[in-house]
Amino acid sequence: MRSLPVAGGAVLALLLLLVAVSGVTALESLTLLSPAVTANSFNYNGVPGLMYSEPSLFGLPNYNADLQAMVKQDAANDNLWGCKDYADGFLPAPNGKSPPLVALVQRGNCTFGQKALKAQAAGASAIIVYDDEPESPGSLPKMAGGEVMLQITIPGMLVLFKDGKILQQAYTEYLFAQKKGETGSSFYNGVWVSLTYSLIAPDDRVEWDLFFYPDEPHIAPFIEAYQPVVRALGDRAQFTPHFRIIDGDTVGCMRPEGKVCNDTYLPCGTQCTNCGRYCRLDPNGKINSPPEGRDVVTQSVIQKCLYTWSQENKQPLLWWQYVDARQKLNCAADKDVSGCTNRALSKAHVPQSAINHIMNVCKGDTGMYTDEDNFVLENELQWQYDYLPLTSPYLYVNGYPYYGGFVCPSPVNVGSCAPLSVMCAGYLAGTAPAVCNANGCETGVDRDACGVCGGSATKDEDCVARSKFPIGSVIGVIIVCCVLIGGGVYWYMRRQNTKMRDDIDSLLKQYLPMSDQEALAGTNGKTAGAAREQHSNLRLIGNLDTSDEPTDL
Repeated sequence: MRSLPVAGGAVLALLLLLVAVSGVTALESLTLLSPAVTANSFNYNGVPGLMYSEPSLFGLPNYNADLQAMVKQDAANDNLWGCKDYADGFLPAPNGKSPPLVALVQRGNCTFGQKALKAQAAGASAIIVYDDEPESPGSLPKMAGGEVMLQITIPGMLVLFKDGKILQQAYTEYLFAQKKGETGSSFYNGVWVSLTYSLIAPDDRVEWDLFFYPDEPHIAPFIEAYQPVVRALGDRAQFTPHFRIIDGDTVGCMRPEGKVCNDTYLPCGTQCTNCGRYCRLDPNGKINSPPEGRDVVTQSVIQKCLYTWSQENKQPLLWWQYVDARQKLNCAADKDVSGCTNRALSKAHVPQSAINHIMNVCKGDTGMYTDEDNFVLENELQWQYDYLPLTSPYLYVNGYPYYGGFVCPSPVNVGSCAPLSVMCAGYLAGTAPAVCNANGCETGVDRDACGVCGGSATKDEDCVARSKFPIGSVIGVIIVCCVLIGGGVYWYMRRQNTKMRDDIDSLLKQYLPMSDQEALAGTNGKTAGAAREQHSNLRLIGNLDTSDEPTDL
């Protein structure tokens, strides 16, 4: 029997124990550094300058460094909410002399994701959004990125309305002091904050758990790009996938007690398996059109079982290969659900013994009318109740939730991929593997003594030797250059005399229109209303309401 969540119970106790033992705290914080007169307004949890804040679920926070930056608002008076393009000069010094800037905006009028993108385009290193409710709520929601989550690289923090107004007033005082040249003012040097992301780091091994739906679009690019990282981390990291399952019993999808398990008494229909026990929102928003919710539930069993088999049989990359094969075959949109699964298993070279284990031991009967529990799905639901993930995809490192996005441009490195950054921060100081080096090389590749990625030089003398040319080679290069120059002059004179018409034609072609691309720009983008409507349709179908997820508004 599953135990329902009680404030994270055992998991929270374990985290507190790890903090006590390791001495390394796990937190995301926003602290006002200066001016001191304003910083004294904040004392959250008894820490001077610390503000109550909630970190965003988008962006690429740096878990290896403290971001100290100046707070700034857009100069345009009509962009209080940060929903419009910022005025020119928000980042006044493109030559690199400007300090890092944090955009300060009010909640409302557009999504959090749109606010973050506008601030990002203006050159901000982060964004602070203050709530639009003057009456302080008991708690603030997590900011989600919505449809543009994968485009956002800057982290964000959500603060209370009253705290945002204090920051805004301090920024106004800064502008006044600058205008009047009041160098003695405590506001003259600006309003500075610190965004800190740290993590429990108990030992030289990292455990990370990824919570998501199979074939979830937001996580697909990350899974594809992260495979080299998994290989590079090797046995220094333990990865476990967890699959998002909706508990049909808690949302009214199970057949009523004493009733027959058939279409009449299954309110959520094809979105669930096992008489309504395990459910998933219809992935394509089209009821009775494959793939359906029950297909995703079944795929969860297949993937979790394959993962377990691969761990037991010392083939840890097998799950990654299978998921990669599904993405390349676009199984998420294939109406031949079973056929695409079989093709992906074959493409990933999954052994027959693993397939037999999946079908005979784990999968069992996950049919719509099967009136029994599935132990794999029961375990996944229990994990959800223990850890209480807010949304999907969601990442835990050393048992602690990561707040940020899953943008990892290839080649992945610790400077461009926040999930890798947080994992590297999870190692005890001095024990992180080479993949955590911010050397600018491809994942798992080091620079040699000459600074060449993957090079073989071991000492400075090798670099000097490489830079020297034998005298014979130098003479040969000079001779070749002379021949080429002479030939070029001859060819040019001959062309001038015999191909004048072609020359003119070529010149004219340079001024012909190249394409109509500019006229087509923007025609592929959805309006905010259409995107919101589609998002709403996917989140609320039948009786399955997931409106308790972090908000993007």
